[in-house]
Amino acid sequence: MADTAVLEELFLSLQGEGAEVGRPQLFLRLGGCPLRCRYCDTPESWEPSPRFRLHLAGGAQERSNPVSAAELSSLLRELAASYGLEPSQLPLAVTGGEPLVQHEFLAAWLPTWPGPRMLETAGLWPERLAPLLPALDSVSLDWKLASTLDRGQALADPGGCLELLHGAGLRHWVKLVLTDSVAEDELDAALAAVEEAAPEAEVYLQPATPGHGAVRAPAADDLLRWSLRQGRRALRLRVLPQVHPMLGAR
Repeated sequence: MADTAVLEELFLSLQGEGAEVGRPQLFLRLGGCPLRCRYCDTPESWEPSPRFRLHLAGGAQERSNPVSAAELSSLLRELAASYGLEPSQLPLAVTGGEPLVQHEFLAAWLPTWPGPRMLETAGLWPERLAPLLPALDSVSLDWKLASTLDRGQALADPGGCLELLHGAGLRHWVKLVLTDSVAEDELDAALAAVEEAAPEAEVYLQPATPGHGAVRAPAADDLLRWSLRQGRRALRLRVLPQVHPMLGAR
């Protein structure tokens, strides 16, 4: 329902990926995702759950789904207050699952939130993303490579979402998770599409984190070779692994 949301968890942590890596953020993880990424680190978010976790500074609590817009705002204020903070003092990262599954709720609720707002999405539905842009400060776009997916490739339209973001002038960046099964021509094609849709975009090649599913990261030599090969493109490209697992953070 558009007037309620199904949550997976709420927590405060260091951002572990992409352009905001290392910065403290409030995290709103929504439940539900039609994709099945082989490297997924949150498979519990695939299906909506009747319960969600609120990770306060003093420990985690379980609460019941769904929640109203007013309840969600109250929960996030409770989370921030447990760390001695006001909600507006930290950016809010809206993640999943896939947040655009619950786009109608987000369209109504996001404009009411007092602090900066970032959306993390796989870019499945440009038509769902477009109405959210006025309420967002930044977007992290996961560009899913077909070789890393077990289900849902036909739903993905990251190019359409990236064109939308580039045209809107909203701060954004692209992240591609790489496994040892990714072929060089697959990466070439994806980065060519990124370059065409958004010249000079920030792009992060993220080697898959060990322990998430049965996947492995590419060899360091491959990452270096790919980075050198792709350096000719009009992209601001770098290799950056997930940082929060190294720190033992959520």
